[in-house]
Amino acid sequence: MALGVLVAFSSTAGAQNARSLTRDALSEFERGNFEEARALFLRAHELEPSARLERGAGMAAFEVRDYVQAYRLLQRALVSEDRPLTDEQRAETEALIGRTQAFLGRFRFSVQPAEASVQIDLRAPEREADGTILLAVGEHSVVVEAEGYRSREQQLEVRGGEDETLIIRLEMEGTTAGAEEPDERGREMDALSWALIGGGAGFLALAGAGIGGWAYAGGELSTCRDFEAAGGHCANEPTLETRRRTMATLTLVAGVTGLVGVTMGMLRWLWSDDDEDERAGCSPGLLALDCRWRF
Repeated sequence: MALGVLVAFSSTAGAQNARSLTRDALSEFERGNFEEARALFLRAHELEPSARLERGAGMAAFEVRDYVQAYRLLQRALVSEDRPLTDEQRAETEALIGRTQAFLGRFRFSVQPAEASVQIDLRAPEREADGTILLAVGEHSVVVEAEGYRSREQQLEVRGGEDETLIIRLEMEGTTAGAEEPDERGREMDALSWALIGGGAGFLALAGAGIGGWAYAGGELSTCRDFEAAGGHCANEPTLETRRRTMATLTLVAGVTGLVGVTMGMLRWLWSDDDEDERAGCSPGLLALDCRWRF
């Protein structure tokens, strides 16, 4: 009997303490002290589990830009049956999860050898239920190590919204770097390089046709002037002169455009092979977002 009373008293005291912590957490949140509010919400949740307390802690984590913890807390709040969220709270939570995902990247690491360890920002990453790793926007240091292999360190820039698999192969100690897997790709053109070169070639072909048209118009104009010099009358001399000038202008414009297109395509091809291929992360291109990873 005494034990039952003691358990009931402890439970009541814990609930009262949780409510007091919740009031303090709400007060700190309203004052903009989000770190303090998160800590208080989590302490209250330990004493009296509640989806609403997890939601509050997730909202505070979002405000301090801890997007990984914010995402996890808000997701747990949605499925928790301890003091579950109201319909309005659920809708607000789902909307905040959508905002949070914009600041997260989801990554899968495929490492060789399989026993290699992965550390991100000097600690072992916490994996999600599906084995993926969530990283917040910004730069992260990735280190992959295995006994008997050279370790690899790489900076990984997360821009938000990524869902990628990163393949990392370590080289055995005592081998020349790059000897096991020589790069036989050569210089590969991307779609934009092909488009620039192809479009430039098309304009050069148009310029070639324009030269023919300009020469033909010039021949007709010469015939007209010779006829007038012989005492005749050429009624369409102004028209022929205008046609020749127009063909000359079009030929010049097409030729310059073609040369610029081909030159830009070749330069992009040559520069991207040496520079972009060695740079990890995503970089904006002219028409798309170009993401490359090398370890």
